Amino acid sequence: MNVRALLDIAMGIVYLLFAGMVYYYKKFGVFDLGIPLALALAGLLVLYGGFRVYRGVVELRR
Repeated sequence: MNVRALLDIAMGIVYLLFAGMVYYYKKFGVFDLGIPLALALAGLLVLYGGFRVYRGVVELRR
């Protein structure tokens, strides 16, 4: 097993969960972020988390 690939997948999932938390908490007003800033932060976390998961899957297939 490639430990690096599994770590990439795990961290990607963590980033995706953080994106969900930012979006969820923004919706209920827990964070005092503006709506555009919260959505931008959640979007960046989704993109980076997706990239990490993709990189881990590609590495596992090799």
